[in-house]
Amino acid sequence: MRRTSGNVKRSWRRSAGIIGGIALVIVSLTRLFAFAVHADATGDWPTFLGSNTRTGYNANETIINPTTAPNLKLLWTASAADQITDEVIVANGMLYWGSWDGLLHASDPTTGQELWATNLGTKPGTCSHRLKGVVGSATVATVPIQGVATSVVFVAAGQDNLYALDAHTGTIIWQTNLGNDPAEFLYSSTTVYNGSVYIGVASTGDCPLVQGKVVRVNASTGQIQHTFKIVPDGCIGGAVRGSPTIDEKRGMLYVGTGNVGTCSKPQPLGSTKMATTMPSTGPTLMRGHCGKCTSPWEGQNQPRTRVSLPAPMMGPRCMWQEA
Repeated sequence: MRRTSGNVKRSWRRSAGIIGGIALVIVSLTRLFAFAVHADATGDWPTFLGSNTRTGYNANETIINPTTAPNLKLLWTASAADQITDEVIVANGMLYWGSWDGLLHASDPTTGQELWATNLGTKPGTCSHRLKGVVGSATVATVPIQGVATSVVFVAAGQDNLYALDAHTGTIIWQTNLGNDPAEFLYSSTTVYNGSVYIGVASTGDCPLVQGKVVRVNASTGQIQHTFKIVPDGCIGGAVRGSPTIDEKRGMLYVGTGNVGTCSKPQPLGSTKMATTMPSTGPTLMRGHCGKCTSPWEGQNQPRTRVSLPAPMMGPRCMWQEA
């Protein structure tokens, strides 16, 4: 793990969406705004688009509005050695962001000073050979680590690893490898819910395609709890590049998939199932085959309600979870 000091310049821009290029710009109305980020918990932005619902809406934000927005002024800038494509995360009075050179950064929101930076590694594209490090956004959440409530940054980077880092120091708490295929890559932002981290698996530049997945990992230990395969074994496609979204009231987890692929042998047509019973351990993915809805995860035998939907490609599969 490489750590860098606070005098290294970094760059980025606070936004409600994706950050492009290698420059991030921080703007401020007054010092009151910077103070609100530090002092007011409602000013935190702990995950991509602000919450697991991914609405990008903060009902408590009153300082920036149509009247005050024209008065925004540049506060500071910083720079990274490569692209920045994630969203800035706000928690613990710090700003968390990553860059394609493999660094995860924590910066002071008032001065831009780097508080810590941890090197999480890079991975080359199988065709382009373009190195990619931290591409998706992190999530900051408090979870028990060896029985102690700890603020943790969860982020994917480098060689298909999911990381948990101490949010105050940048020290790696655990790392879990989620792929052994050179063509796999973790573009997805992390989602933390009910003690688990959810993340999608995709291919790097679709060259070649891989079997898309959603993986559930224990937030405290890094142990893989369950893996949901978007397409059956023997098939490729269904990459999950986006961020898992959770309806916490209904216990539903949603992901978007892409990439029509191929199968090593013909797959029967059937029905995609959506189950609507949530176990106490969190949302459970279900997968159907030939009209049957079966759980690929052990120990999840609760009663369930099913809704059949057409599955014209690649045979039957369940895209969403138990509720």
